[in-house]
Amino acid sequence: MARMTGVLFLVLPLLFSCVSGGRPPTQTDEALAENVLAHLNRSEELAGEGRFGEAILELDRALAINSDSAQAYFLRGSVYNTIGEYDKAITDWTAFLRIQPDNHAVMFDRGILYYLKGDFDLAAADWTAILGTQPDNFEILDHRAAAYAQMGDLDRAIADWEAVLRIDPNHHGARSNLEIAKRMQGK
Repeated sequence: MARMTGVLFLVLPLLFSCVSGGRPPTQTDEALAENVLAHLNRSEELAGEGRFGEAILELDRALAINSDSAQAYFLRGSVYNTIGEYDKAITDWTAFLRIQPDNHAVMFDRGILYYLKGDFDLAAADWTAILGTQPDNFEILDHRAAAYAQMGDLDRAIADWEAVLRIDPNHHGARSNLEIAKRMQGK
């Protein structure tokens, strides 16, 4: 139970500010924040047991109490991703990113889902946003190159794979994809 107390000390101030609208929290706000936290914790337990529908219901309850709960949007999006409901995962992760716009891990994952759905332009846009602050991230460059290639934009795909190889000359996937793209272009 000591671990839970530590979590409460870290999470409750964030929940209070969301529940209270920025004013000093009241006892009612504290009870609401604890209720949201209980739903979040229960949803994680249920998802861990493979009870995804019930986990989603817990997260729905958390969001009914606090519609600005970034953690609830993240968790529900993750559950939707796990069960293959990519559109719903994208919707929740987009809501999460409205609250925490600089979270590159969620932006990267949303880009993966866009890619899997064939929305290559949206995937590339997410990865381009990340590259704005991490221009030497060869993993993101490699993913964006693949999206560009799927879009038929071989010039930009080639440029990204060449950038990957400048950062990591031993990146076999980039080297192989670069050779294929150049052959397709006749270079």
